Amino acid sequence: MRYGAETRLTVHELMQRAVDYFGPSGTAGLAITEQSAYRIVFAGGGGYVIAEARRAPSGSRIELEVQEFDREAQSFLGTLPAPGGGWLQNVLGRLRG
Repeated sequence: MRYGAETRLTVHELMQRAVDYFGPSGTAGLAITEQSAYRIVFAGGGGYVIAEARRAPSGSRIELEVQEFDREAQSFLGTLPAPGGGWLQNVLGRLRG
């Protein structure tokens, strides 16, 4: 199954969140079998999650290809902040914390 979402996070922030959520120390506890700046493959428990990110006008977009981890993928996407309204909103959002 494939899932996707847009967020105001940068690609780097988004991929770090994916590692924190799906990786060995995260909620899903999956092994990282491949990692680059825009793609991470997690595997374990008879399934996998492939996370691919790219820049978008309001931040970034992530696409997840999932086998056996649909609930976790949907939960992860639900934790992401909504897309920003542009560079000024992104800066103000970061200043607010």
